[in-house]
Amino acid sequence: MTALIDEGGRYFRPDSAEALAALLSEHEGTRLIAGGTDLLLEHTQGLASLPLLADVRSVRELHELSVRDDALCIGAAVSHRDAQQAVLYDYPELAELIGRFGL
Repeated sequence: MTALIDEGGRYFRPDSAEALAALLSEHEGTRLIAGGTDLLLEHTQGLASLPLLADVRSVRELHELSVRDDALCIGAAVSHRDAQQAVLYDYPELAELIGRFGL
């Protein structure tokens, strides 16, 4: 697991679901990010401090996207673009709605 620690906060990048679970149980209040655009805007606008972050982009298990028993399972680190394609393949009637969430 990658970790950067300084006086302003701590950044972790676990590489497995097991490492992420251990991190979350060890550090209460950890904020999860997989891109972080909105969170970083909060920080740069002075609205939020970022004392403890866990970047989930390296957690392989969170990139899974599959169809199981009539359910679409989208991992927390699947990109919006990939999730959009999967959703629209099975649910084309959601095109207008999903387009409102950005790219």
